[in-house]
Amino acid sequence: IKASIEARKLDFDAYVDPQKQYADVVIEV
Repeated sequence: IKASIEARKLDFDAYVDPQKQYADVVIEV
């Protein structure tokens, strides 16, 4: 189960990372 969570986390990070800069700007506003 933990391995599955880690794999999902990597997929999540891969999807979110390109948007972090934009998301941070939105959150700060």
